[in-house]
Amino acid sequence: MVELIHNCEKQFDDMTDECERVVKVAACFKVDAKKAGIAPEVAMIEAVMEKY
Repeated sequence: MVELIHNCEKQFDDMTDECERVVKVAACFKVDAKKAGIAPEVAMIEAVMEKY
């Protein structure tokens, strides 16, 4: 997972707007995680969000 995140971060290193960069990195990670078969289920995400 760390490698996926770092690869996505590298793609958007040249962006100066941090908010836009984070959104782009997150979207990239989501796509790559699905391709790798490690994307969490929506129910799992919702459970974590409710706890924290």
